[in-house]
Amino acid sequence: MRSYHQSHLRLMRVWNYNQPATTLLRARAFLQRFPQAANVWSLLGRLLTSMARYAEARSAIATSLRLRAETGQAPIAWTYVTMGDAYEQAGDFETALAWYRRALELNADDADIYFELGYLLERAGRLDEVEELLRTPRKCTEGDRDEPWVVLARVLRSKGQFTEAERCLRKAIKIDADNPRARRVLADVRTVLAAQRRRIHDRGAALSSADLHEQMNQAWHDDKPAHNVRLARAYLAECPDNAAVWLSLGSELKDLFLYEEARDALRTSIRLREESGDAPYHIAYIEMGQSYRWAGDYASARTWLSKAVEVEPENAGVHIFLGALLAKSGQFEAAKAAHRRGTTCEEGCPDEAWHNIGLVLRSQERFVEAAECFERALAIDCNYTAAQDALADVTFAIRLTRRRHMSVRPARADLAAIG
Repeated sequence: MRSYHQSHLRLMRVWNYNQPATTLLRARAFLQRFPQAANVWSLLGRLLTSMARYAEARSAIATSLRLRAETGQAPIAWTYVTMGDAYEQAGDFETALAWYRRALELNADDADIYFELGYLLERAGRLDEVEELLRTPRKCTEGDRDEPWVVLARVLRSKGQFTEAERCLRKAIKIDADNPRARRVLADVRTVLAAQRRRIHDRGAALSSADLHEQMNQAWHDDKPAHNVRLARAYLAECPDNAAVWLSLGSELKDLFLYEEARDALRTSIRLREESGDAPYHIAYIEMGQSYRWAGDYASARTWLSKAVEVEPENAGVHIFLGALLAKSGQFEAAKAAHRRGTTCEEGCPDEAWHNIGLVLRSQERFVEAAECFERALAIDCNYTAAQDALADVTFAIRLTRRRHMSVRPARADLAAIG
């Protein structure tokens, strides 16, 4: 019989969060033999969190904490972070923040904990708190010490403090010259600083609306939200009735976590369309919903995404956004129903809807049905890499289930009845 040490090494070698079905089965099999393995309970909690099975995730993490306490071992700070993740992904930011702060109290030398806490505060739109946290003098000796500097730089960028943001990014790159997030934000910040020095946007008043729009489009860059906000505002100062540009401005402000400003811009886009007798852009409703989802307000996000469905019910994309939110909330049956409607749409990506139904079924451990959905996605797009990977995962999970006789093979379901 394989020893604990050998079994644990083998489990760690094959542990893969991108293959949750097979990893879950392997973790369960290991814990049946070694139920006192506190670290595996913690890893299992993280895995279940990724599958939106939050109550089970928290129970597994609590088991890890209990086992360490019972054996007189001090808690591990990262276990507290893992528990925080199980609340954060469910939209309960306040409880998540409390767990992250407990982790920081336990290990104030870990830069990764500062990052987790700072990033969640940033997502919540609490930019002043992020700045206060990350400006606190500290000398972290663990983790990725560049990442807190990147978060602080993003916050300073959102607050319009571009010169200081640039200094923070240079510090991050000095620690890790290959940090892609730092380099992306730095490119945005430097573009804004260069524009401020040239003051090129002050010369647009003499141009026509069409010329101004063309000028804005030529300078627009998808990875530079601060720069794009500056462009959109310069255009709208001259042409305030363009609903599409208000929509673009709202989307870019959302990417800077400036939610109230973003929502004001999106509401303006919606109002202008309605006043002109046109239906609002469905993307405006999606962006509004995403601004609430990112901030952890899933109920408001659902309201706005449902409006997007009402505006453009024949577009698979609106159903996919709503279904993804519901799946993230752990509302699996409602999520499948939303994605199922997306599979019937001619516009958009019905293959993505099939893929997402498969993901929900995988989270429910209905692996045979999940495989059928991934196959339906691949029948539409044979090069759909995510569906290929997910199909490989559940196919192997089916083999593991049969081999170990851990459960009865699920009956094949009528796909028309799924959801």
